[in-house]
Amino acid sequence: MLIGLDTLNRKVENKVGIKKVPKFHGVAFALIVLIGNGIHPIINNSRPGEVNGFFFVLLMSFWEFMTSLAISLFFKYRIKKAILHQKPTTQMIPPINLKKNFGILIGVGMIFSVATYFYVEGLANAGAVSGSIALKSSPIYAFIIGAIFFKERPKFGQIFFTFIILIGIYYLGTEGSWQMNSFSLWFGLLLLVPLLWTIGHSFTKPLLEKRQVTPLNVIQIRSGVITVIFLIISLSLYGFQEVMKVFFTWEAFTSSFLMGFIYFFMHYSWYNSIQTISIAYASALVTPSPVITALLAWMFLNDDFLLYHFVGLLITIIGLYGIIWINSREEGKANLEIMTELP
Repeated sequence: MLIGLDTLNRKVENKVGIKKVPKFHGVAFALIVLIGNGIHPIINNSRPGEVNGFFFVLLMSFWEFMTSLAISLFFKYRIKKAILHQKPTTQMIPPINLKKNFGILIGVGMIFSVATYFYVEGLANAGAVSGSIALKSSPIYAFIIGAIFFKERPKFGQIFFTFIILIGIYYLGTEGSWQMNSFSLWFGLLLLVPLLWTIGHSFTKPLLEKRQVTPLNVIQIRSGVITVIFLIISLSLYGFQEVMKVFFTWEAFTSSFLMGFIYFFMHYSWYNSIQTISIAYASALVTPSPVITALLAWMFLNDDFLLYHFVGLLITIIGLYGIIWINSREEGKANLEIMTELP
């Protein structure tokens, strides 16, 4: 589905061209990401008790893969229709160079397999509100990696606001006690998730920039690899009968399908958003997602929104908006910024 469209794409580009997408679409896509980020922890923490982390990652990745496959078929149909009627289309799907990029994409899938398991289990154990805020730690890793590997000289403002984010994250991790022995293990594992995202995206970023793959290609290959890995793990640990039993459970189906379906459109919407509006603007729009999570957790999970949640969230959001403000003033934003806002 992702291969063999090279000739087709060239015909479309030569005959019909590509439409420009209005900025309003970029804002709309960013708002989809905001809502998706807000409700994802709620869906994750509402899953049935018999569906453990291995099963849930398997099922949600499977549904994300199937969604991406359906979208690929839809775009292939649109391209063929555009050629037939000589009309412009906004979606071009260049082929994957499997010989050159297959190993990279498999490696990225393995990195995201670990990240997705930490994501699912971390949210379940650390709590929806604290977990959603922990996932906002990406700018810290972008700052550190940029300074170490890209020899970027940080501005005072970047250091200051990164420190603010660290304070908010630490305060949340200790549940407001400031005591290191109170720091949640699962909260700490959630802090590793954005780091794994950053590493994985650093491999796919050059491929995207060179137009060797599209975001849709990356999502499809990545979710496919995760599905295969967790299918093997689940079969090894629990056996075929148990896997099939969970797979055909209605409650497991609904929660995992929603998780995978929304996950796909979060990824797809983010990439489309930053093609039409600035990264800083898109980041600013999606940053308040923990507020949505907190409200929904209180409504549907009966989770209390405690004082330390409010203080930690406020401190972290101040730091995040500070980083966004500084980056928006800089020419050529940080190399990794574009890739670390989403999983």
